[in-house]
Amino acid sequence: MKELLFIPNILRTTDLEDISVDKELIDDVLGIMTPPEILLGREFKKPGIIDPKIYPKFNSLLKDRDKIRHLELLPIKTEDEYNRYHAQKKEDLERQVKDFLGPSDMAAAPNLFPYWLPDDLNQSLIWLASPATERIIAAEFIAKVMTVLRLTPDKVILFERPINIDTKLVRGTFKQVRHIHFWFPTS
Repeated sequence: MKELLFIPNILRTTDLEDISVDKELIDDVLGIMTPPEILLGREFKKPGIIDPKIYPKFNSLLKDRDKIRHLELLPIKTEDEYNRYHAQKKEDLERQVKDFLGPSDMAAAPNLFPYWLPDDLNQSLIWLASPATERIIAAEFIAKVMTVLRLTPDKVILFERPINIDTKLVRGTFKQVRHIHFWFPTS
């Protein structure tokens, strides 16, 4: 397997073309992603809120990974971060995502508007240029990112919100481009 000599802050499909992953890792990623039936849902119960006082470390949050991927436990932004996000022009946000993607179909990039979460948690996003990207293709890309970052499935939390729903906290704040939340420990 080819290794990257330098790991950039943003990883695109074009950066990872020569990275190979085995089917077992892709299957593991599929098993920790938000299930397709959840993404097709239109009605959700109000989820619990991830409170860093209750979940002070990544590992404490990892115990409830299934609740997160099933959208039963979700993050919120601090008031300052919420206001900073909403002060941005929609066009500027879309331009930033296009810059992340560049010429690629997908990109892993830091969340520029992070949630209120444990300090030892890296908040990244997997941006998908096409809303029709197949689940298996997204899982393969995530597996490649994990390989480059030397992450195992037991150190990753993934979740995706459905588009066009109104349930508070379940609905995302940035619906213009499909994205998957990708969390892992900082060390």
